[in-house]
Amino acid sequence: MNRIIGRADLLPLLLVTLLATLACFLFLNRGPLYYDEAIYAQVAKEITQTGDWITLHWNGRPWFHKPPLYLWSTALLFRVFGPSELLARFTSALAGVGCVALTYLIAKRVANNTTAIVAALILLSSALFTVNARQGMTDVLMTLFTLLAVYAYLSTGPERVRWIVTGLACALAVLTKGAAGLLAPMIVVVSLVWDRRWRELTSPSFWQGLIVFLVLAGSWHFLLFAMHGRSFLSAYLFKHVIERASADLHQYRYGYEFYFEALSHFVWPWVLLMPFAVAAAVRRRGSKIVFVNAVLPLLLFTLAQTKFSWYIVPIVPALAILTAQFLCAMMMRVRERYRPLIWLTVLLFAIVGSVEV
Repeated sequence: MNRIIGRADLLPLLLVTLLATLACFLFLNRGPLYYDEAIYAQVAKEITQTGDWITLHWNGRPWFHKPPLYLWSTALLFRVFGPSELLARFTSALAGVGCVALTYLIAKRVANNTTAIVAALILLSSALFTVNARQGMTDVLMTLFTLLAVYAYLSTGPERVRWIVTGLACALAVLTKGAAGLLAPMIVVVSLVWDRRWRELTSPSFWQGLIVFLVLAGSWHFLLFAMHGRSFLSAYLFKHVIERASADLHQYRYGYEFYFEALSHFVWPWVLLMPFAVAAAVRRRGSKIVFVNAVLPLLLFTLAQTKFSWYIVPIVPALAILTAQFLCAMMMRVRERYRPLIWLTVLLFAIVGSVEV
């Protein structure tokens, strides 16, 4: 992808990356590991103890709940530095920094530098994103690879490179969170059709990217099936994919409004602007992939029966970009003397949101 980062982007990108590093790594080792964090850390620890990097184990037994990518990264850190709460969360925090950088670059690609800076600020002051970036879980890493796929899709570089990077990013999303990682290729394909880029569906470059995706994403899954057969399928596919989608495994009985309530609590006060931003995006010309990234996962997770607030972390960067576009479009429409009021609103919202972070 030619000129991924232009010279004009370097200073603001460095500044938002520095801010993201502070937000994601600050107090990273504060507090004990929570339930899922503790499980993932133990699985990573047992990788270093057993030397088995293919079949994951928890308390000595095969563990087929999640794919291995996040656990591998944590196991590598444990092997070099020894287990700790900080290192159990390190990959997620680093992915959080990458998400902010990619949010800036995507917003710059679809809009301009001002929109990119505002989008990064919105993302960093959204508790749903930043708090989860400090948790040793898989959602923020999957979000990083989803954003990488979006950025590759939007790139103006050589077609072959774009599609290979897209396929690689989608595969890594699947190896991070299994079926949920399929959201990345779904977002790309839906956007490709909506943007009427029909020719690319039959191009050799698209098929090369598809092969990269299938081979890389399928490798570990086929290997585990070959080694464990029905026991792997029963736990990994039927219990943790099909049953989670069709039944509330934890019997919390959350309704269809659950994720809207999560957004109202954990993306406050930006959520006040987001409905207008999404509506404006429908009418906006140009690529639709950011809109699809915001809406498609929300729709699918709303329909699924098992619900947790962190499932929708992947939509927060896209919502941040749409909201930044909406705010910057308002600035262009109002008289110049009123523009400081909009900037003041952005600043106040960022401060209020950061309190929750």
